[in-house]
Amino acid sequence: MTTPSSRPDGGPSVTTTKSSYSTGLGDEHPLTPEHPLGPGPTTAADVHMVVDHFFFTGRPGDFKQPLDWGANIVSSVTSVWVSACEVHAATHKPISGVARVEIRDVCPQDGGRVFVAGSIKWPTSTTPRDIVVRLSALAI
Repeated sequence: MTTPSSRPDGGPSVTTTKSSYSTGLGDEHPLTPEHPLGPGPTTAADVHMVVDHFFFTGRPGDFKQPLDWGANIVSSVTSVWVSACEVHAATHKPISGVARVEIRDVCPQDGGRVFVAGSIKWPTSTTPRDIVVRLSALAI
């Protein structure tokens, strides 16, 4: 076992001490489980992932937007992550406008539909208008 101590130059140094948990049988080796806990790490090639972008026009207030992907992609046990941003109406490129788009809930359903609930907020000093929102979704 090692314990840190301080050195005059401010950097750490290490001193070796005998563990109080030692069995006294000499060199101790880490335990290896008899039955591995899993098949090992998963790589991206092993995981079915789908990314898609959904657009809708919104105004200040709450929204509940359905994302229709199809039953072969999404079910109630699918993990879905969603990000939201305001985009330019003509180019659909993200912009940093005055609106704040927040996501509160992402709920995948059997049958291929995901409901995304959130809100769009404006500063009180600005006149609200319609904006185009992009929901970027990843399903695994």
